Amino acid sequence: MLVFLAALLVLTVGSLGGFYTYDFLRTDVIEGVYLENLSLGKLKRDAVIQRLQEYLEPRLQEPINFEADGVVGTLTAAELGYGFDYAKMADQALRAGRTGNWFLQRAARRRILKEGLFIRPQVTVDREKFQRALEPLREKTQVEPVSAQWEVLPDRRQVKLIPAQPGQTIDYDRLALLVTELLKQAPPYSVSLPFREIKPRLDTEEAVNLGITEVVASYRTYFSPSNTSRVKNIRLAAESIDNKILLPGEVLSFNRLTGPRLPESGYEEAPVIINGELVPGVGGGVCQVSTTLYNAAVLANLTILERNKHSLPSAYVGLGRDATVYYDYLDLKIHNETVRPVLIKAIVGRDYIEVLILGKWVYDWRVQIEVEDLETIPPVWTERYDPSLEPGQRVIEKEAMPGRKVRVWKKYVGPGGVVSREILSVDTYQPINGVVRVGSMPKN
Repeated sequence: MLVFLAALLVLTVGSLGGFYTYDFLRTDVIEGVYLENLSLGKLKRDAVIQRLQEYLEPRLQEPINFEADGVVGTLTAAELGYGFDYAKMADQALRAGRTGNWFLQRAARRRILKEGLFIRPQVTVDREKFQRALEPLREKTQVEPVSAQWEVLPDRRQVKLIPAQPGQTIDYDRLALLVTELLKQAPPYSVSLPFREIKPRLDTEEAVNLGITEVVASYRTYFSPSNTSRVKNIRLAAESIDNKILLPGEVLSFNRLTGPRLPESGYEEAPVIINGELVPGVGGGVCQVSTTLYNAAVLANLTILERNKHSLPSAYVGLGRDATVYYDYLDLKIHNETVRPVLIKAIVGRDYIEVLILGKWVYDWRVQIEVEDLETIPPVWTERYDPSLEPGQRVIEKEAMPGRKVRVWKKYVGPGGVVSREILSVDTYQPINGVVRVGSMPKN
């Protein structure tokens, strides 16, 4: 009896061992493994990959309709940078029923054979190509945010807060997941574009908390609208400082806000003052913006850290009230040493630029600017002999202009008169010497 049982055990183990060895030496997919309704059973790895490619590759060429209040664009998955990881799917199919010990594998294979094992498409995407392909749709559907703004009312004293409006743009992360899930099923394909909110630079709550309720100071200068290049330069520079918020303790640099005044930034050639001469230069007119800002800032009781005068008087502002700038060399710097935030608004009209400082005036006095004339500096005339002229004839070749020296005062004026005053600057404008051609030799 014992001999019989021993023999039976040997036969059983031998047969099981043979089956075990055979199963583990197999290199094809076991029966019952599918991708969707596509059978992968009894296929070796290369054959699995080929069958998957034949089945899934057409999906990459199917049009995908992108919708946002109607169809806004159509692209294929291939154009979007999508593909399938065929090797990963083949390996997944080959591993089916081949993990764990022998008994677990046998149980898994019986279950797979009876119920089936369905693997899912493994989708890949090139994110850079994905976003590049969607750029036209982004441009078509994106809504830019609008920050909270203050509108200056016609009385030029009161302001009205206009609430902010959030923007929207395509949510690439969510959209990539949606398209990935689409490709795991059969066409046709359509997807609603998901959007994410773009927050404005200044939202309504932040604007309210700034406490800006009125125009605390303003200054206006005028220009000729006929010089279109100069007007364009003024507009560009004004846009750079418009809606700039200056918090308590912050310093404004005009050069930092406007950047280099270069043709590639849109600036054009217009007259500028260089070394006492009015000559053509790129960015001519920008100094009128800095000058207007300077005067408004002084009237708003902001502190001037840096200001430079022109070498010649300016036609658009009085002596001592100009502020020239030259990128990376001469700057206008304004420090908000008050206890409240201020906002700068720059408005360019047909023939004027106006800078308004918005905030909340908390003093019982106002600022005034007074210019004291200290000295007139006579010019020097140079005579040049011109044989083409008649004796005694004189022709002015270059007009002369006297120089001036002025002292500029900042006065604090209350209901009862001047409370105090301080010197803003003492400025000297050198004379422009003249040249006259004469019809006889000049006397020694």
